[in-house]
Amino acid sequence: MESLNEHEPTELFRSTIREMIGLPENELELASMVAMMGHDEKYRIVAEQELAPVNGHLELHLSGETVVQHATNARPFGQFVLQMAESVKSTARDISGAKRLKDELLIETGPGSVKTTFVAPPRRRDPSTLPTPEKQEPLIDDDRFSEALRRVAVVFANVEGDLQENPALDSAISQIPAASRLPLKKALDEVLKQEWSLEGSFTQRGIGVTRVKVHPHSISYLRARLAETVVSTDTWESTGYLDGHTWSTGTMRFIPVKNSRPITASFGDSEVQLEVGKLDSKPSQKVRVRMTVHSTIGLTATKKSYVLDSISSIDEAQGTPPLF
Repeated sequence: MESLNEHEPTELFRSTIREMIGLPENELELASMVAMMGHDEKYRIVAEQELAPVNGHLELHLSGETVVQHATNARPFGQFVLQMAESVKSTARDISGAKRLKDELLIETGPGSVKTTFVAPPRRRDPSTLPTPEKQEPLIDDDRFSEALRRVAVVFANVEGDLQENPALDSAISQIPAASRLPLKKALDEVLKQEWSLEGSFTQRGIGVTRVKVHPHSISYLRARLAETVVSTDTWESTGYLDGHTWSTGTMRFIPVKNSRPITASFGDSEVQLEVGKLDSKPSQKVRVRMTVHSTIGLTATKKSYVLDSISSIDEAQGTPPLF
């Protein structure tokens, strides 16, 4: 990605945070600055990106009738954690293309109903590979476990919409490999039996916050959606217009040049998500996209879902012809 203009106010804000973060003597001043600037959404997003943990964290609070203060039944809770870990590991294995992976996913507990946090393993980085301070792009640890947690979070973030027609959920589910869906369904089985609600967030440095909320009435529907069969997967390229994105749900909207209806797509990875955020700052941005299109036999009909693999801007002066 091209470097952003370091003189833009938000990027000066980003640079200031990076200079202050990690130094105990700056904690109070940093907190005050973020609180003061956080009322403006564009500064809030920068603060969330820069202050999030380097490795992905999916924090979930379980609540419901079977949760008493900060306690719940040990066996179903243990099964929930086990199956979530298996689903995330399976997705990480698919992302990396490896046949086997170690069980590296971490778990943290804390106060707040019954709180559990799934944590991607921290990685040691070669100092020579770390970005230099003058580069103002958001910094992302592209660990496969972090990406797997992000994908699960995006599914949870989109399940509370229209249960009959929800292209954002369609796209999010398409990023969960078939082998990862069964353990995720088993985890949801425990949530359903205990009538838990799930509420929390996914956080990662450079990406920011994806907020999740899943109520009991949505669990059965989500389980059924995870059982749907993908019948074909194709690559589709097109030109058109970027019609906005929603950071908190990990989705974007694209209008092909020969179609007035926008297509909702999830992001193939966090780098693509950041590129969309940068391009979307320009109104009516014309872009070229490459997407993976999944055709699925759904609950009532065959439908398509879209995952954005790459996106680039098109200079109108070049007159680039549409691909489709």
